Amino acid sequence: MVTTSKKGAEKTKAKARNRSLKKSQVKQARTTEALRRERDEALEQLAAASDILRMLARSPTNLQPVLDAIAESAAKRCDAADAVVWRVDGDVFRLASHSRAAFSATASSTGCKSAGELAIMRRMSAVAVSRASDSSRARCND
Repeated sequence: MVTTSKKGAEKTKAKARNRSLKKSQVKQARTTEALRRERDEALEQLAAASDILRMLARSPTNLQPVLDAIAESAAKRCDAADAVVWRVDGDVFRLASHSRAAFSATASSTGCKSAGELAIMRRMSAVAVSRASDSSRARCND
């Protein structure tokens, strides 16, 4: 017959509790970190929305600064080199705005020397709404 002492059984139970506690602490630390990341992302989204709403309040009759702020915010939020905002005008998409980082590249590639020249180029650039691209298909399905 095998018998165990109370001390041996208590040590085994204590070790099991310690392992369980460590696993629980690790799981809790991971959950805490995930929640912090979610919180930080939500705060970034709120800050971007706040900036755009502030821009709307500053110039309620001038849409261009708002579209520029949206493009800048999108590029920053997505860590992108470029962000473009298109405006639907009848059966075409017209370039409404893009981020400043793209402005210098676009201006140099098109030969534009100023924002005024680029504004003229924007008015002239149009893409037909068709089922050829995702954004066009989204517009066609409205």
